[in-house]
Amino acid sequence: QALRQLQAVSSDQDEEVLPLGAVLSQLPVDLPMGKLLVLSAVLGLEDELMTIAAALTVQSPFLRVDPGSPAATLRQTFSSEEGDAFTLLNVFDEWIRVKAARESGKKWCQKHGVEEQ
Repeated sequence: QALRQLQAVSSDQDEEVLPLGAVLSQLPVDLPMGKLLVLSAVLGLEDELMTIAAALTVQSPFLRVDPGSPAATLRQTFSSEEGDAFTLLNVFDEWIRVKAARESGKKWCQKHGVEEQ
């Protein structure tokens, strides 16, 4: 795996490290996460992609709930066709909205089956 990662950041001919590889080597994260963070700056999506990066490095915030429970139904509103990372982003964005509106984050988390952190 280390060889594949080296090939991803070096040129094919003489294994010279490319500029992206030089930047990635300075980051205290693995290569895929580093690429995500660098691309977030290039694309102007720092907030969104840093939120996703953070969410992917910790345990899932979702509590176990019964499939037919109100929390499970409410949780479906955050689901994204793009995958779990975007579902987590949707949950975080809604939690921020709730907190900004000075609503109870604790009640919102309980209602939606999300662990309050």
